[in-house]
Amino acid sequence: MSELQQARSSVRGLATLAMLKTNFDLGRDHLAMFEPFVLDTIANMAFDGVTDAAIQSKVASRHQLSLPLPTIRTLLHRATKAGLVRRDGGRYFRGVKYLPGSTDLLKLRSQTEARQAQLVEEYHSWAAERGIGIDSQEIALQSLIGFIERHHVRLALDGFSTPLGVDTGIPESADENFDRAAAEFLQLVVAGASTSAEVLAELLEGYVLQNTLLLADVSTATRRFSGLRVFFDSNLLFGALGLEGEGNALLSADLIRLLREQGARPEVFRVTIREMQRVLAVYEAKLGTGKGRRELYPTDLTRHFLTSRATPADIRTISSTLERSVESLGLTITEAPQHVPAFTLDESILGNKLSARPGGENVPRVVHDVDCVAAVLTLRRGASFESFDGAQAVFVTSSRMTVLNSVAWYEEQGGSGVPPITHLLTLSNLAWLKRPAGAGAMKLNELVVLCAAALRPPRRVWNLFLGHLDRMEQSGQVSSDEVAAIMASGLTDRLLADDDLGDDPDAGTLTEVVERVKASLIDSASERIAEAEAAFESLSSKMDGHLYRVEHRSQQVGSALSWVLTGLAAASLALGTVSSLISAASGLPPHPLALVLGGLPLALGGVMSLLWGFNVLSWRRHLETSIASRLRGWLGS
Repeated sequence: MSELQQARSSVRGLATLAMLKTNFDLGRDHLAMFEPFVLDTIANMAFDGVTDAAIQSKVASRHQLSLPLPTIRTLLHRATKAGLVRRDGGRYFRGVKYLPGSTDLLKLRSQTEARQAQLVEEYHSWAAERGIGIDSQEIALQSLIGFIERHHVRLALDGFSTPLGVDTGIPESADENFDRAAAEFLQLVVAGASTSAEVLAELLEGYVLQNTLLLADVSTATRRFSGLRVFFDSNLLFGALGLEGEGNALLSADLIRLLREQGARPEVFRVTIREMQRVLAVYEAKLGTGKGRRELYPTDLTRHFLTSRATPADIRTISSTLERSVESLGLTITEAPQHVPAFTLDESILGNKLSARPGGENVPRVVHDVDCVAAVLTLRRGASFESFDGAQAVFVTSSRMTVLNSVAWYEEQGGSGVPPITHLLTLSNLAWLKRPAGAGAMKLNELVVLCAAALRPPRRVWNLFLGHLDRMEQSGQVSSDEVAAIMASGLTDRLLADDDLGDDPDAGTLTEVVERVKASLIDSASERIAEAEAAFESLSSKMDGHLYRVEHRSQQVGSALSWVLTGLAAASLALGTVSSLISAASGLPPHPLALVLGGLPLALGGVMSLLWGFNVLSWRRHLETSIASRLRGWLGS
C-alpha cells in the first residue's frame, strides 16, 4: 500500500470508528450499528448476484470494517426480510424495495473526517512550535492513533485474539518515537475540554466500542453483571484512596461506581489488605532517610509520598486506618475461601510464570497474586463461563504482565472461557459498554493516566540517575534536602524521559539534569518568595488602611461623646442657675434639685481647678482622647 493509500485508509477507518459510536449513541442495537455500512456497500456494488463473502470483502475495503461472516449474514437476513435484497441459491440480488442511497452516510463521514482533520492539524502545528520533527499530517495522524492503539486498545485486549474490527491503516510500530509528544499533546487536549477533546473522546470510545463488541458475546452487552464479584488488586486500591494522584483516584472511583450500578460487587480479599500494609511498611522504613528515599522506584505511590512530604508517622496512620478507608470507598473486605487444590490448577507453575527470577515465586507480591487467582478459581468451583456477566468472580489488576502470564497459564492448564484475572481496562470497557451515558469522561480519564505513565523515564535511566545523585550528595555537590526535592520534582521525570537523553546517559548529562532541576526549584522558590512578599505588602497596606479607619472613626466618636458630655454639664449648670433665680425672684427658697444641678458642676469645677488647673476646654479634649483610646483598644482586641 502506498503512503497516500495508507493515509486515505487511516482517515476512512478512523471516521468509521466515530460513526460506530454515533450509531451506538442513537440507541441502535449491537448489530444495527454496523447495518448502515453494509447497506451502503450493497447500494454501491455491481449487484447481479453476489456472495456473502464478497459483501464482507467489499465492506472491509470500502469502510475499513472487517466484520465476522456470521454478522454479515445476520445483517443480510434483516435486509432480506425488509425486501431490500433477495437471496437465491446462496447469492444475493436487489430486492423489490428501493435500496436507499448513501447520501446521509457520506455526509456524516465527511463531517467526521473534517473534525478529525482539525485535531490532527492542531497536533501537527503544536509539534512544529516545539521543534518536534513531525514532517507531515499523515505522520501526525499515525503518531496520535498509534499511541492510543498501543497504550489503550491493545493493553485492554492483551491475551485475547481479536483480528476483526476497524482497520485504521496504522501499522503496529507507527512512530513509537513520537509517543512522548503524543502523550503531552493528548493531555493538553483533554485538559482543554474543547471541540478537540470531544473529537478525541468520540474516537477513543469508537475504538473501545468496536473492540469490546468483537471481544465479547454481543448479546451480553446490554445485560447487567449477574452478581459478579470483582476483587481489586492493591495497585488499584492505592489509586482509589488518592495515593497515586488525582487521575488514578477519579478513574478508580468511576469504575467502582459503574460496576456497582451494573450489578457487580466490588470487593477486596483480606490478603490484599495485608499486601498493601506490607508495601506501606517499606515506605515507612525508607522515607525517613535520604538513602531510603533514593531506593524507592518512582511509582505513582512514591511520587505522592515524596511530593506531599509524607513522614514515617504519616505512613503508619495510613496503614492503621487502611481497612476503614477501603470500606469507605464502597468495597467489601472478604476473607479468601478455604483452599481447595482440586479447583486451583497447578499454582507452582503460575508462581514461576509470575516471578522475574529463580526463587522469585516466593516473593510476597507473587505469592499474593497466586493466592488471589487461586481464590477466584475456588469461588468458581471448577466452572467455566463464556462471559463476564455470569462469571461469579474475577481478580482485576492494572499489571499488564501479571494478566498476560496468568491468562497464558490458565489456558495451558486447560482452562476455558473467561480467565480468573483480567486487566483494569478490559473490565472498564465491558462496564462502559453496558452504560456509556453514565460513565461520564471515564475513557478520557483513562487516557490521561496512560499518558502520564508514558511520560515517565525508563527504569534503567532512573537507576542511573539515582546512582549519580548519590555520588553528588557524597561529594557535597547537593544536600540531602536538595536530593529529596529533585526526586519529587515533576521536571526530573520530564527531563529523564526526554528522547534526546538516550538509554545510557553519561555523568555530564545527568549533572546537567540535576542543575536544571535545581535552577527550576530556585526559580520556583524565588517566585513563591516574591508572591509571599507581594501578599505581605498587600496585607500591610490593607492593615494600614484599616488602622487609619479605626483611628479616624475612634477620634470622631470620642469627639462626639466629649461634646455630648460637655453639653450635658453646661445644660445642668444652666438649668440649675435659671431655676434658682426664678425661686429667688418669687421669694421662695431654691429647690434642692436646682441646687444640685447648678451647684454641683460649679463646685466640682472649682475644686478641680484649684487642684489640677481644670478648665472646660482641656477637660473636653482629655475626655475626647480618653474615649477614642478606649474605643481603639476595644476594636483592636
